[in-house]
Amino acid sequence: MALASPSMTIPKEVIEFRSKPFLCGAIGLWAEDAMRSVLRASPSGLARLHSSEDAVVFVTDPGMVRQSSNSLSWELTGLRRTGANALSASVTFDSGGASLSTDSLGLTEVYYRQVGDAIFFASRIAPLLAIGGGELDTDWRAWADIIGLGYPVADRTPFLQIRRMTAGMTWCFRRGSGPVQQIATPFWAASERGPEVSPSDMASIVATGIPRFFRRRPNVLLSGGWDSRMLAGLVCNRSTLRPEGWTTSPDDGWDEDIAFAGPVASSLRMKHHVEIPPEDAFHRHATTTRRRVQYQTWMHTWLSPLARRLQAVGAPLFDGLAGDVLLKSLFVSAETASISNRTERMRSVWASLSAGAGLGIDAVFTPELRSFVTETSWANFGQATDHIPDEPNDATLAVLLTRTMRGIGSSPLWVFGPENDVRLPFLNPAVISAALTIPIAYKAGGTYYRQVLAEVAAHAASLPSTNDGLPRAERGFRRQSSTAALTWMAELIASSDDALDLLTDRMQRAVLEGSAELTRISAYSTPIRMLQIASMFAEWQRDYRVFLNDVGNAPWRRS
Repeated sequence: MALASPSMTIPKEVIEFRSKPFLCGAIGLWAEDAMRSVLRASPSGLARLHSSEDAVVFVTDPGMVRQSSNSLSWELTGLRRTGANALSASVTFDSGGASLSTDSLGLTEVYYRQVGDAIFFASRIAPLLAIGGGELDTDWRAWADIIGLGYPVADRTPFLQIRRMTAGMTWCFRRGSGPVQQIATPFWAASERGPEVSPSDMASIVATGIPRFFRRRPNVLLSGGWDSRMLAGLVCNRSTLRPEGWTTSPDDGWDEDIAFAGPVASSLRMKHHVEIPPEDAFHRHATTTRRRVQYQTWMHTWLSPLARRLQAVGAPLFDGLAGDVLLKSLFVSAETASISNRTERMRSVWASLSAGAGLGIDAVFTPELRSFVTETSWANFGQATDHIPDEPNDATLAVLLTRTMRGIGSSPLWVFGPENDVRLPFLNPAVISAALTIPIAYKAGGTYYRQVLAEVAAHAASLPSTNDGLPRAERGFRRQSSTAALTWMAELIASSDDALDLLTDRMQRAVLEGSAELTRISAYSTPIRMLQIASMFAEWQRDYRVFLNDVGNAPWRRS
């Protein structure tokens, strides 16, 4: 992507917007030269959908955008036929101004940069870097989230001057005044809670988001959990064409997804494909994956080999995003839900989400880094969840609006999509509203979800899953811990003083000396996680160094 200055370039994003659109544009007092810079850094072949004094919009494929005389809207869930307009982003315009809105979950990625009285926006961060020739700052608070949670929350991105629109957000511009930010009341906050939805009715509600396939054979990402087997069962029940299941190794050393998914596929009489990535898959795919998710999470590299294979298939692809959060109360225990003080209840949710970071492990976290990450990430989480209404399922909504939208959602949308036609049935507003009627104490143990599954596919529901807490065999090979992968990460970390200072003295020595100690510590989950994050941060700095004003000034730096 060539930018305004020949000396300021960023890595080419090899993304084909075949199933979902890329959009960019501006509202307010937008300037032609700034818009041209955005367009030069955007995918080629954009069509102009609208241009006026107050708004301009470009898109890769006009057919993917719903158009009326005063609005443009688009969605990413594959639920258009369910009338799920609450999950659409939009640009509206009239004689007095224009507005830009994202959906009520914040799933649709709309990044923006305010320049005077204009809001420039794009589906990706990169085009917004070009405005004004760069000169950006690191959002260190966003990186605290990435270290502590695995992803940024609220409106944060790795760049301080570029933000992501949050759930229900609107930028409104009226001629004669500057842009004003507003937060609408989302459907999940405004709707009245009805009676508790039965397992049978819940299965029927989820099924409304699954079309009947007659010509294109659908695919299901089949893991060892419940979300994918429920969707597989529903697609089997509703589709004339039998779906096919696709499973890959989670690169955690146990491969339970492969072990559990096979019997599920057999019970549903589905053809089952298993993708076993080669030994060098991690470092071969890590850079591409990091760029696709815009360096906002370290979690999805293991899925990339399967995603590349499915991009060539081109069939509708079902992903169980949010099913476990809504129906199994993932990360929210009955004990958390019973905490009466809202602040303490949200802190319990944050503690559950950040538990995997190992913030208390002295061998991985220096006191300086632990203090910065803990205090900053908790404050950011509070900002991201303070508008959620105080209600029995507010903890579930907190997980949905943070981890699901900002961390896990990038897997179906950017690792598998937008080349694949990804469908996300659990994000139907009707499913979310129904799930919020179920008491957390009923969901948290898995009892409710098992009953819903039994309504869809009784035999598949009874088969072992990763939710059952079964005894594990000894952990085996992990591609991210191979000698080649560790060497690659160590070289990246050594190239950045800021990245190197994320590590303890002992881990620094292991990285710099390339010793057997690096192999030894990588056998443990928390150290290998930190190596992934530190190497991702170093790679982000390398890719965008020309834009950054503050390389070498990380708040966790040690003298």
